[in-house]
Amino acid sequence: MINWTRIIDDRATTKAERPDLSITIREAAKDLWEKANDVVNDIHLGVVGDDGSEDQPYQPDEVPTEIAAPAPTRDDRDEDQVQIFRNVDEVEFNDIAATQRFNIAPGMMVGKWFALTGPDAEEWGRRLNKGNGITVETRIPRSTFDTLLYHERWDGIGPAVWAEPPQLELINQTMDGIRVWP
Repeated sequence: MINWTRIIDDRATTKAERPDLSITIREAAKDLWEKANDVVNDIHLGVVGDDGSEDQPYQPDEVPTEIAAPAPTRDDRDEDQVQIFRNVDEVEFNDIAATQRFNIAPGMMVGKWFALTGPDAEEWGRRLNKGNGITVETRIPRSTFDTLLYHERWDGIGPAVWAEPPQLELINQTMDGIRVWP
């Protein structure tokens, strides 16, 4: 049996220098959100699923009035850190193990959703990865977390945050490593 936690931890010791992301992510995310939810824009989410079916344009039940996420339960170890979770399939997990980063590969969505609890990430894994996913977690600074788009009950499961590519890079720069959860 492969010890994925050890593989990830071993590879976490090397970090490449990353570019500075001093752009106003909050403004970029707000603009993107408004464009994505403007009925004039026909945003195509691409091909999904093993059967090649196409995803439908996202129609939110309600549009959030704020971009920043509210404060989740804080970890006692460091109140300036927020724990986020993601259930990944084997391909994404192997990429994380190899790069120690959250990456966007061809054919994937343009950003990534992160759950705010491990059990919620596991539920998304049951639905999206047919129960074959692996849940990973990391901690990011509150300042990074506050740039992410928040949804109170994504897919009817629980609170989640969305990271566009610039925000994903900020997560990669500021996170404390990626670990298998629990």
